[in-house]
Amino acid sequence: MRQFSLGDIHNPHSNVLEQAATEPIILTSESQASYVIMSAENYEQLINRIAQL
Repeated sequence: MRQFSLGDIHNPHSNVLEQAATEPIILTSESQASYVIMSAENYEQLINRIAQL
């Protein structure tokens, strides 16, 4: 998973959302993981896998 700082999400030249369309992205604050962004499709797949356990 790629990591970006929270500030990168506001940068119009950043490709954070484009990356999140293909794989989960970790957003960091002060070098600590704070959030994960993923596409709705990846989220649904994750929920379905968990439901199967």
